[in-house]
Amino acid sequence: MAVQATHPSVHRNRADLLIRSLVAAGLLVDAGVHLHLAPGYQEASPDGIGLGTLFTIQAVTAVAAALYVLTRGTRRAYLLALLVAGAALLAVLLSRYADLPAIGPLPAMYEPLWFPEKQSAPSRKPSPPPSPPLPSPPLPSPANPLAGQRPPNPRTRLRSPPSTF
Repeated sequence: MAVQATHPSVHRNRADLLIRSLVAAGLLVDAGVHLHLAPGYQEASPDGIGLGTLFTIQAVTAVAAALYVLTRGTRRAYLLALLVAGAALLAVLLSRYADLPAIGPLPAMYEPLWFPEKQSAPSRKPSPPPSPPLPSPPLPSPANPLAGQRPPNPRTRLRSPPSTF
């Protein structure tokens, strides 16, 4: 029984195709998230350059970089992919942790909130399940006027007000 040897370039080509596909998939996820969020952010400045416009530009750039990586697979393509993904990550982190003012036609980008779509860009950590609501204290009623108040602590003594002479 003879075993056919495969040429090393076949393995290299498969690995290269896998890496190129993974990089392109990451860039396409980036583009999808930005295209999904763009309309909501553009409502803040419908006439000018808003965050929605910047999100659309980022999405188009990510798609172009993904196609370039898939078709070429050169160091220049990987460098472009790194720059596009790094710019998106830097923008998310800066908008979260730094209060950047508006610069020229660019809007202020400070947003200290995290939500699922924003979390999907820098990490894929699952969010913890929501905690159950706390029970609300009973409300006072004519039948029970002390409902909702804390019971007195038996270890504390009632002190009489200081007397004046």
